[in-house]
Amino acid sequence: MIYIKKIVVTTDDSSIIFSYKIEDPEFIDISDYTNIIDNSNLVFNEKYMRNNKDIISYFLKGIIAEKHLHSIVINDYELIDLTLDIIENIKDLTNIYITPNEKLNFDLCDKLSNNNNLTYINCYDMPEFMFEKINQNNNIKIDLRCEIFSVSNFISNNKLTTFSSIYYKDTICFEKLMNDDDIGDFETFCKINRKLKNIIIKYYFIGDIKKIVEILKENNVRNIKISIYTDNKNFSNVEESIPYLKVLNKKLKKSNNISIRIKYSNEYKNEKYVKQWNISYLKVCGCILIALALGLLGYQLYYNYSASKTVNELQELANNNIQDEPKQEVNEEPIVNEDIEEEVNTEEVEKSDPLTEDYDKLKSINPDTVGWLKVNNTSINYPVVQADNNQYYLNHTFYKKTNGIGWIYMDYRNNIDELSSNTIIYGHNLRKGTLMFTTLHNLLKEKWLNNSNNHIITFNTPNEQMKWQIFSIYISEPTSDYLYTRFSTKKIHQDFLDQRKSMSVYDFGINVTSDDKILTLSTCAEKGTKRLVVHAKLIK
Repeated sequence: MIYIKKIVVTTDDSSIIFSYKIEDPEFIDISDYTNIIDNSNLVFNEKYMRNNKDIISYFLKGIIAEKHLHSIVINDYELIDLTLDIIENIKDLTNIYITPNEKLNFDLCDKLSNNNNLTYINCYDMPEFMFEKINQNNNIKIDLRCEIFSVSNFISNNKLTTFSSIYYKDTICFEKLMNDDDIGDFETFCKINRKLKNIIIKYYFIGDIKKIVEILKENNVRNIKISIYTDNKNFSNVEESIPYLKVLNKKLKKSNNISIRIKYSNEYKNEKYVKQWNISYLKVCGCILIALALGLLGYQLYYNYSASKTVNELQELANNNIQDEPKQEVNEEPIVNEDIEEEVNTEEVEKSDPLTEDYDKLKSINPDTVGWLKVNNTSINYPVVQADNNQYYLNHTFYKKTNGIGWIYMDYRNNIDELSSNTIIYGHNLRKGTLMFTTLHNLLKEKWLNNSNNHIITFNTPNEQMKWQIFSIYISEPTSDYLYTRFSTKKIHQDFLDQRKSMSVYDFGINVTSDDKILTLSTCAEKGTKRLVVHAKLIK
């Protein structure tokens, strides 16, 4: 019995499709040249087609032109060689889809490379050297479906799942700290890729930058931009590396035409008002600032007097001596300075201690009033306010006028009706004088610490008059680890309290448990680079 394979050629809206015909196993074809041609499909005897490629090509060319077809689909691996011969001179066919999930051999890739009409190839896989040859010689876009399996963050985050996706990728991103798998896959990427233009770095680590640059140079990668994105979390790390990055940028531009740029996030710009100054402009600004400083020096004493007058009026108001809103406002800028030379008179502070604040009158001036704070042997004797955020009272007075001194305010997360586990109060530490939390630094002095009467803080609210016993004073990094208002478990709460006690510069000998309510005072220290923190527990 003689059995001859049949090849079916069909069309759809955009493609001509080549497949083997599924024959009835009981059907026996004794003719070598039996072909079927009708409007729905074409069926060719395989032997006939192989012996008459030119005739088949000419015949199909007319159908392809009439139906405006541009793609060819080959559904059987054994048909690829024959089909490529037939379509070699059909200019309208520019896209080819090879559906079998088998890797193309060298001969088939060579035929694809010699087809000058093709602009796009989709297949399962092919040898890497042939991929590059076809792409470079013919400028053909190739999509490989064979997936690359890798556990690295670099591969998964950039969706580099196939050889072709690695080859054509023009932008990659590093979102996490690199491990050994990431480094190895990035090295492989640089060996394969030919289109890279941009590298985005969102997780900044100087060691990763050095490794990335080293791999780029080893593989002679050129003409790309490296963008380092910064935010409030990583800016300090980036800032420390700026001198190194400037030198590196200069070297890379010269050797590989690679540039490094720092991209500041909108969040950082809005909150920190970061400005990049070049050296020449800084020199000009320096001269201007010196002139301004000399001019403002004459106003400083006036500002201190005006601010002190505002504080005195509020203290009188607390003792039922209401006065109209002061006509003059404070415009002093908050500049941190831990060296406070002025000593507050203890008798004056105790004399002005308000025992029964008139909150109705205070709230008639500022509805944000939530309490009154007094710290012995300091100038801290103020009404406390609270906004719906922790920025407003950094630069607004009790009278809600804009200035640089701000006011003493409670964390927006706290509630005076039901005290949090940790009630937090903030205030500026100023260059000179005794305003706001400037004299909180008195608490670090030996004379102040040795007087046990100083260890009791008064913080009253409209609901209750309260005394608080200090149990810890320390200088901290500008972190938020002491600014928790609530704790998920008693153990976490107790660990927090134990840690705060262990950091204290003075042993107050006070026992604190997770059942205690605590009060935290926070201000700047050491020219704004650190924080002075005071913790006290509620005793009555």
